[in-house]
Amino acid sequence: MTATFESLLKLARIVCVTLVLALIAIVAANIVFREAFGIALVWANEVAVALFVWIAFIGAGLAFAENARIRFTFVTDRLPRVANTTIEVLVTYAGLVLLAMLFATSVYVGYVHRNQTFTTMPVSVVWEWAAVSIGTLLAILGWLRHGKWTFAQAAARTAPKGGEI
Repeated sequence: MTATFESLLKLARIVCVTLVLALIAIVAANIVFREAFGIALVWANEVAVALFVWIAFIGAGLAFAENARIRFTFVTDRLPRVANTTIEVLVTYAGLVLLAMLFATSVYVGYVHRNQTFTTMPVSVVWEWAAVSIGTLLAILGWLRHGKWTFAQAAARTAPKGGEI
């Protein structure tokens, strides 16, 4: 299972890098064509936004899957250890609930708009909504990979380091 998940993460990283390079190329091409030749690539803005959505959600899914999220702990670090641990566990499970709700909502919205196309291209907007579903699913799988957070795991994370008391 771990090897399969690591392969999935590697594929997601490759997809993100490829999408970033494609985004840069499309935006640069649009600028060159517009400024040098007076020809605007009318589809470039929609494609750039769609690529940005994919990059953002796949990147967020990778961050969750690698447990590399930013945490703002300046308030919770000042609480007693039991309160800090309780908040860590509650926030982690609340995050899982929100991820599940975002996944369900994105699947629903993709289904509702399945016949809608982009303004400048005859391409379904479902492929853009798929980024939300795939990124969120990657985040959920990462959450599950790291295991259920328990009070013992949260306490270990919030325990004083070195000689701190």
